[in-house]
Amino acid sequence: MPPPRPRRPQPAAPQQRAQPRAPAQPARPQAPQAAQPAGAPRPAQPPQPAAQARPQPILASWAGLDRSHIPKTRTAGPRPTEVDDPAWMGTLIANSNLRFTGAYVTGPAIATPANAFTNSTKAVERGWMRNLATLAAQGWGFAFFYVGYSIGGGEAAPANADRTRGELHGRHLRTIMHQHGSRFAGSVVIIDNEDGESDVLPANLIQYYLGLFDAMSRPDPALRAFRPGIYGHGQPINALLAVWPDLFIWDVQIDTSTTTTPIAPMDPDSDPIRVDLAAIRTQAPPGTNVHAVPIRSYPTVLPQQRPPAFLLPLGRQFRFHAGSGDRQNPPADIPLEGSAVERRLRQRWRRVRTWDYDASFVRNPASAIAEPRIAVIGDGPAFRLVRGRFAFSASGTIPLQHLQQAEPPTLDAILVDPFTPVEPEAPLMPAEVGARPALYTVLNNGEIGEAVGDTAGRWGALGSIGTGDPPPRTPRALGVAARTAADAHLVYIAENGQLHAKRKTHNQAWSRAALALAAPLAHPFSALAVCPRGGQMVFALFIDGTGVLQAAHWARSFSYWPAFQVQALEQTPSLFRGTALTAITPRPEDVLVFAVARDGRLSFAVFSDGSGWSRLAPVGAATDRLGAHTRLAAYAMDDRTVEVAALTDGARLAIYRFDRNGNAWTPAPRTVVDDPPARRPGQRAAETTRLRDAAGCRINPFGDIGLGRPAGAVTTRVYCAGLSDAQNVLLTRDLGPSGLWQILA
Repeated sequence: MPPPRPRRPQPAAPQQRAQPRAPAQPARPQAPQAAQPAGAPRPAQPPQPAAQARPQPILASWAGLDRSHIPKTRTAGPRPTEVDDPAWMGTLIANSNLRFTGAYVTGPAIATPANAFTNSTKAVERGWMRNLATLAAQGWGFAFFYVGYSIGGGEAAPANADRTRGELHGRHLRTIMHQHGSRFAGSVVIIDNEDGESDVLPANLIQYYLGLFDAMSRPDPALRAFRPGIYGHGQPINALLAVWPDLFIWDVQIDTSTTTTPIAPMDPDSDPIRVDLAAIRTQAPPGTNVHAVPIRSYPTVLPQQRPPAFLLPLGRQFRFHAGSGDRQNPPADIPLEGSAVERRLRQRWRRVRTWDYDASFVRNPASAIAEPRIAVIGDGPAFRLVRGRFAFSASGTIPLQHLQQAEPPTLDAILVDPFTPVEPEAPLMPAEVGARPALYTVLNNGEIGEAVGDTAGRWGALGSIGTGDPPPRTPRALGVAARTAADAHLVYIAENGQLHAKRKTHNQAWSRAALALAAPLAHPFSALAVCPRGGQMVFALFIDGTGVLQAAHWARSFSYWPAFQVQALEQTPSLFRGTALTAITPRPEDVLVFAVARDGRLSFAVFSDGSGWSRLAPVGAATDRLGAHTRLAAYAMDDRTVEVAALTDGARLAIYRFDRNGNAWTPAPRTVVDDPPARRPGQRAAETTRLRDAAGCRINPFGDIGLGRPAGAVTTRVYCAGLSDAQNVLLTRDLGPSGLWQILA
């Protein structure tokens, strides 16, 4: 029998916490050195870059929890047995602000001997996997955990643990998750490592993890792929980031001096149950009163990067709530014994003991997408800003995304069929079709939806345009480009990785989706950027299965639609496979595409009339790094200037400017915009009924970014998903020299 849950690493008291050491790195081969004569001057050494300050921790907005087994109930009768009770979880989400749950990935061994797999991954009695569909329908997001090998805690690695064993575990994980359907394709799955903060992973165990990460994520026509994450803290995380710098991290940082505590992170008098991340404060050392559960960053410690880049985790485990129920240790139950919720629901909801509590930047860690979702449509008088937020249907039973135009302001939501609402976290893709603002997204039945606005700012109801089409792949990737006012093209990546396209001409109905490009297939995590060029062409840019950036295009001169042609923009992969992509047409002759390279820098390529595509080129100095999971936004100020917005590795806003001289586009040094100021006296943004001071806010590192220029604005305006005292907000700022951060209500 496996233990009820893996042993958690024991943290030191806060003032004694061991500092992570740099991971051991294999020696790199050195070029032979010529002998130097005695007294000869030493060759000049290149200047070392200045040390980069570690980004300040950020308080996340979403609270969740996890435990080894799904809650159980005992059957009646002479031979009672324990059975899964997913309905208990439905009562919890309906009576709390908890929105995600841990879920252990478990399934039968796929090879012999069975002990080649960790005991925890074979423990199907944990029950999470067989109840995923029910839990998702209740509105739960998921932090998926697959228990891997450790050296000092959890399930110890055997002496023969190596890359081959890691690949076997990656296929095991994939086989289990694949069975749960396309809705979970591309999910982040977090590999559970139970080692301590100062433990050094040996080389063979690093190879084991590399094999696991690769096998779970590489393209395979028979099995869906999943994005690698790592659960742990300290030195093991640093060592794995050094070899896989776009990992998703689930940090273990306990907010008490022992691994378990009988102290619950909620007020027993609160009804419904509320884990208020902003209210959990620390008093150590005495006299302090600061947030106790912000999320800290991790250095990636890449060998070629000094100083290191940083990565902000997706979430954090902050408390192990355990109590035996004796006088010294009150029971660690949900609901708490004697609490307001227990008194109200005592006859209908029993207590379940022992929970771990978590914080995340996102509602659904499996998707790694923050709210609000943002779409900027049009410019000047035609400008529209739409945002999407997680909600439940009016009946309180269907999780969905609530859409509303935020600028110009309107109180009316975009109407959606209550039986086919917008999928939570679905992208909002803006377009102007037939000179009217339009919005494209994915409904919860997997079909593509469309809403069209008018010049007065009103929106028609959002409805399906994808009935009968091959469904879009998860993670969703789609885009719309109007080649002319009378010819719009919608391109998306289907579940099999092929590009499909729909077409709308002269305000007629959208065509059925047709195969636009059979090969190469898009990578399972590829984003998609779609844009027109000069009324002649439509481009669709994506990452293929080998990691290479591809530019597919259709031209009006082609005899058949949608027979896209394709061109690779690089020979050797240089970008993160899951990088954000954005493309823009500042003038009819040019297309610019932007992405994030594996070295952390922005990368771009240009298509120019007569010369075709340029090579992908990095932007800025080696230390001008972006977050591995940043979104990108581009805006053409005119036909000579393009601005690009992204988030640095410390989740600060970076603005890149590209200027055209003749036919050449040249980047200027980037500008990093200061975060909103801390809450202190001084200059503050003006407050109106819609705009509030943003002091103390931070940008969400997993959120959307928008750029545009509303009517009356004299500079470009940026919009970001933000955080204010553990609440999700929409931040905005003019990019002029006097711009100040504000919260857009």
